[in-house]
Amino acid sequence: MEKPRGYNERIFSGYLRSYFHTRRYIWLKSNLLNLLGKDKISSLAILEIGCGDLRTLEFTKINPKIYVGIDSNWENLLDQAKSKYRGLNNIILIEAKNPSKITQEFNLFNNDFFFDVCISLETFEHLPKPILEEYVEFISKYLNGLIFITVPIEFGPIFLIKHFVKRFKYKDDSETFKYKLSEIFFASIGITKKVKRIEGGHKGFDYRVLLEYLSSKFELIKVEGIPFNYLPAFMNFQVGMIFKTKH
Repeated sequence: MEKPRGYNERIFSGYLRSYFHTRRYIWLKSNLLNLLGKDKISSLAILEIGCGDLRTLEFTKINPKIYVGIDSNWENLLDQAKSKYRGLNNIILIEAKNPSKITQEFNLFNNDFFFDVCISLETFEHLPKPILEEYVEFISKYLNGLIFITVPIEFGPIFLIKHFVKRFKYKDDSETFKYKLSEIFFASIGITKKVKRIEGGHKGFDYRVLLEYLSSKFELIKVEGIPFNYLPAFMNFQVGMIFKTKH
């Protein structure tokens, strides 16, 4: 029996798949530099939600003053990060599925402390609504600065391409096979209300709903498609969103 592939092997193997998945890190680094400047990054306190194995730090080559990474330890990615970054005092890694555990384990939070930047790449689409709302409340309380978020685009013509590539090439992507024929049609024309949402998965996810919700909580700075930011967002594989807290 063939051994199941690990996360990094699934996502970052093969030229095309690796290309599209690494674009979000390039997008993040470019916008960090443009909005904050190279000199300021090293003095930042950064919070990352869904940090995994800290690929964000590896790809962007940033070394912040304080980095707090939060992850559910899906596929043991956080354990890998803890092993790799053991002994670095500026990196704090917390295994948690919701923000309530963070304040229990991390005593830095007080009325005078704020993060400068919050990062969450390809994570918010996996959060059930109550957990998402908890994280938004947490960010509102402990961040005074910018929020960088990327999520996948699961509707429109690009969705259709992704769907059939996954169906015929990546047969270990079980969620792909849960679409009804009618749902494939409605997703391809952008009517996601007709697609039954899989909580915590990609099926039925609509970044426009997330964008509307986050825009009600934070000041929207930018929305653009990744990797082709010169095209409308729905013609891309991912979308990047930048917000600013309203402190």
